[in-house]
Amino acid sequence: MLVRSSAICVAVFCICLIFASAQTAQVSTNPNYAVSPNVTFSLEFPSGDPPHYSITVSSDGRATYESDPGSEQQTGEPYTYRFTISAADRDKIFNGAKQLKYFNEDFESRKGKVAFTGNKTLAYKDADRNFRSSYNWSNNQAVQELTALFEGIAETMEFGRRLTYYHAHDKLGLDSELKQMEQMSKDHQLAEIQALAPILKSIADDNSVLNISRRRAAAMLMEYPPAG
Repeated sequence: MLVRSSAICVAVFCICLIFASAQTAQVSTNPNYAVSPNVTFSLEFPSGDPPHYSITVSSDGRATYESDPGSEQQTGEPYTYRFTISAADRDKIFNGAKQLKYFNEDFESRKGKVAFTGNKTLAYKDADRNFRSSYNWSNNQAVQELTALFEGIAETMEFGRRLTYYHAHDKLGLDSELKQMEQMSKDHQLAEIQALAPILKSIADDNSVLNISRRRAAAMLMEYPPAG
């Protein structure tokens, strides 16, 4: 009886393995099981602060900002911030990608000498496409608009990094950062400020922070409330 029971157990285990393998094969070959379309903008600028960053935006609105530490940054660790991008900017990005043939062409402008402002790359990926194009400067207006938008998002995310650091390690430094952030916002140099709502709220709600900094953070929250 013991031998028979063991044999039955082995047979059942083998059947389970076969079933699991079949399921795995079915998932991996299913044409509907595809990567969500995403657009990535990255910048490589060795003398910049940060020297490298990337922003990846998925078609469902999820976004990730990643940057490497630079000489002026307060921490030596890479910075990552995940957020939900506004529907308006998401649509601008994906409509721009479609207009630019999903970045399957050369955008670099080679007429005349242009100052080096960093090696920029626009990339698009979905189940059928995986294209990228790198450039220092382009005279294509659609490329310029996308570049400006992504650079504005990056500026905002770097404020988030610095505000997080100062809030934890140097609360007196918060007011200067928030004041600069206010001015750059008025000058239309930032984008997706509402993505920093959790950081701004943590400052505004912290009784150990100077009142002027708390008021600035609260005002930014009022002007740029979180999406949804």
